[in-house]
Amino acid sequence: MSTPNRKIGFLQKHSLFVVTLAPLLAILIGSLLNIWYNQTNINPILEAQGLLKRFHTTTLIYNLVVYSILLFIWFKWTIFLKRVRDKLRAGKEVSETELGRARAKTINIPWMIALFCTIGWLGCIPVFICSLNMATDSLDMQTINRHLVKPGGRYIPAGGVNHRNR
Repeated sequence: MSTPNRKIGFLQKHSLFVVTLAPLLAILIGSLLNIWYNQTNINPILEAQGLLKRFHTTTLIYNLVVYSILLFIWFKWTIFLKRVRDKLRAGKEVSETELGRARAKTINIPWMIALFCTIGWLGCIPVFICSLNMATDSLDMQTINRHLVKPGGRYIPAGGVNHRNR
């Protein structure tokens, strides 16, 4: 709580707003890298197979649905913290239960950011594979394998696996 004579700085006054928007920088940088990768590696392959339009449609729908839900949950998470913070700043009573929940949520903010970003980024893999697979009977699985990591943790190089050099 601030004292009456102490001036509150921008970061203190808008700390929750800053925390709420903090993941955006990482998401924007990741998105720019993803767009570049898709333009240089994925789009030419999908264009050759006639699946580029399907890929862009899936991207649009996935982003609108999944990220809208994640943003709604994220903002709901932080609005709860704002209500508690505003009560404390106004000198109002906050129950121990509410204060405990606010403390736990505050401590877990980095984990929630990581969880939401992971759901958003990794959740798209099965969605895109299923969408592209439903669009054609002849989806080249080597195309998909070239851009994923094998379950055993070994990277599949762009030229595929060379069984003779094992």
